[in-house]
Amino acid sequence: MTVMSSLTLVWLLTMIVPLGLGLWAQRKVKTTFEKYSKVPVRSGMTGAQAAAEVIRSSGLTGVEIREVEGRLTDHYDPRNRTLNLSPDVGEASTVAALGVAAHEAGHAIQDARNYVPMRVRQTFVPVASARRLTASGLGITPGPAGAGSAECSGLVSPFSSTC
Repeated sequence: MTVMSSLTLVWLLTMIVPLGLGLWAQRKVKTTFEKYSKVPVRSGMTGAQAAAEVIRSSGLTGVEIREVEGRLTDHYDPRNRTLNLSPDVGEASTVAALGVAAHEAGHAIQDARNYVPMRVRQTFVPVASARRLTASGLGITPGPAGAGSAECSGLVSPFSSTC
């Protein structure tokens, strides 16, 4: 094997293996979300209400909950302290919606408490954003976009009049 073919093999492995794992994980998240999107919660609480309650019960203030376009584009942005929820999460009263919303609210709590692993993760956000843009260009996944808001008890939520 020549040096050039060895380098090509290494390059292919460092690109294809992570891409394959990423695609597998993305598929797993989508199928699990779809499965539990069919399971309603008895309380009727929406994802946005659940996120607001998690944030409120932790004592955080000044976290804004916004609606973003797309499907599974939910994320917490520590740069402007916004919790961004897609309509499938923020407006829905399903097990999947509450799980995703609580998960994202957990990132806001981690940020407020200067959780070291989250700080490390934040250093990789530009890399993840570049991957998302590349994947979006390939038609794999859309990036987050859009926003709207309404004031609610120190939190902001476009999803309902009561957080």
